[in-house]
Amino acid sequence: KDGAVRIWNVHLECTKEITVNSVFPDSGDPSVKAVCFSPDANNLLIGTRGAEILEVSVRSGALVGKPLLQCHGSRELWGLATHPTKPQFVTSGDDMTIRIWDAKSFTVTKTLRVDTASRAICYSPDGKYICIGFGFGKRVKGKGALKEGSFTILNSHDLKMAHEGKDSNEPIRVCKFSPDSNWLAIGSEDSCIYIYNVRDYFSKKAAVNVHKAPVMYLDFTADGQYLMSVDSTKRISFSEVHTGMHIPSPVTLREEKWSTWTSPVGWPVQGLWICQPQDVEPVSMQR
Repeated sequence: KDGAVRIWNVHLECTKEITVNSVFPDSGDPSVKAVCFSPDANNLLIGTRGAEILEVSVRSGALVGKPLLQCHGSRELWGLATHPTKPQFVTSGDDMTIRIWDAKSFTVTKTLRVDTASRAICYSPDGKYICIGFGFGKRVKGKGALKEGSFTILNSHDLKMAHEGKDSNEPIRVCKFSPDSNWLAIGSEDSCIYIYNVRDYFSKKAAVNVHKAPVMYLDFTADGQYLMSVDSTKRISFSEVHTGMHIPSPVTLREEKWSTWTSPVGWPVQGLWICQPQDVEPVSMQR
């Protein structure tokens, strides 16, 4: 747990001590969970609680090459988005890190540490921005994390902050840019959807209050004029992007083309169901 690996001889004398922080200072959590010698006993594999696997030379105590594995290492991982043009993707997790991955080698190329867990992330279609929604619902003495309900916009090329905002006090569960990258929609566990004008320095344009459960999925039409939202109860709602007005009759949008369809419900995914164990009735088998 102290992040140290100690090698002992048959006389129970400590002959070597290797600390994860000295070998790999960027470890998410240096607590050691597993160790393994190579067949010749020259190298040592170290697995950490931060989800890293490091190969270390026993003699020098130095890292051999690059970490064999790096990834998120705490609680859950929800945030995932692919770059619109480059072979890379980005993830955000409860371990309070943002990671850029090479989609060909499946290795981490950049890691950004933030001060709050995140379960929502997306690229803008033009590849210019990354939006991060913060919060994961954990309460400490009745209070949430410092930035819970806030969102941050990063420049994708250098991961420097371009904007920061907060209109919700509950965790952000989904974020999505319009196809033309002019609008940003953010869905929160407070059941609201917040719409921002990207061209006007992410000024708040509208708030949609039609759901009665956390908003989990957002999709724009191909022209960016309408927004479809789905909450945790699988209720679908449609809204105008510019005004935030609710569209009570979905049939009016039946001819619209959708830029994406991430919702688990709706006509395009009809027939695809997730079967929960409690939904399965026991069947008696008889010969």
